[in-house]
Amino acid sequence: MVIAAPPARCRVTALACPRCGGTPVFEGTPGRLARCSSCGVLGRIDDPEGTGRVLVEPSLAPAVAADRLAGELARRGETDPLSLHGTELLYVPFWRIETLLVGRVRGRRVRREKVLEQVWLEDGQVAWHHREKVTGEEVVDQEVQRVHVAIVSACPLEEHGLPTLDRHRQMGASLALDHRLEALGRLVPFDPAVRKRATVLDPLVPRPVAVEEAAALRVGWIDGLARELLPGAQVETVVLAEDVLLTWYPLVLCRFRVGHRRGSALVDAVTGHVAAVRLPPRDTLPLDLRLVGTVALGTTWLVGSLARLAFLPPAWLSGPGAADLRARFLFAAGLVGLGVAAGLRSLLKQLEA
Repeated sequence: MVIAAPPARCRVTALACPRCGGTPVFEGTPGRLARCSSCGVLGRIDDPEGTGRVLVEPSLAPAVAADRLAGELARRGETDPLSLHGTELLYVPFWRIETLLVGRVRGRRVRREKVLEQVWLEDGQVAWHHREKVTGEEVVDQEVQRVHVAIVSACPLEEHGLPTLDRHRQMGASLALDHRLEALGRLVPFDPAVRKRATVLDPLVPRPVAVEEAAALRVGWIDGLARELLPGAQVETVVLAEDVLLTWYPLVLCRFRVGHRRGSALVDAVTGHVAAVRLPPRDTLPLDLRLVGTVALGTTWLVGSLARLAFLPPAWLSGPGAADLRARFLFAAGLVGLGVAAGLRSLLKQLEA
């Protein structure tokens, strides 16, 4: 998917009732309908640009998310003790493009039937299996009606192990995004005040790119209808309606340590499913420990070189007038060794914390 550059101006405004200025309350019905809590008027949840913006409220506490993570790690065979460093509630944006397609399919297709056959095995036993048998062709002339739903990631989360949803991949995010809109949980109009109690990620993928991805998915689905028929088939579809909704979905980001390995996980705050886990293999040292080892080796080489100049001086340092310079080399070796040793000790204590 082509991810466009962020727009020059990103403006997010709170929605208000056009009659009295009150707060709209989402009713949980299709069509993004909300009723004003003050005057009771019923209207659509849209911003001035015509894009609906809603937020799915979480139903899972961060503490419960940590328990789900511990269970998932145990299921994966992790026996090292788990140390949870913290949890953070994220609201991740996704584009949801719902399209009403109607049309007609005309053509011919191969008619197949399953036949139950008896097979004798080598040991004399009898086995039964189904075999598909071509019995001819049949005429297809049927009406097509489908509500096509496409989910497009509005910002990448590969760094946390969550795949990007686009025309190439729709399933596999392990989230409840593919559920019906009214089954996602409690939906509320997006209010910027939510940033005070959670981390809200801004969309980087603009609406035109998301709509283009959804159109490509629809073309693939229509091509699939034609592939089921013999050459020469006609598939005609018309888009009757298209509803574009920017949905912020809740995830709990857990940062943890298993043994000496640091990892992170994303837990679905609606279903409680562990959507993604990033954890290095058991035989891999973390970057911090590798850095400590590199610094220790470099310091050892530097201190050894300075000490060699002091105790085993080359010809240009062996004269009687160079004694003061050799003493300075020895002092520098000791100073560097003590300073780096203190720094490494402090770093190791922070890593153990």
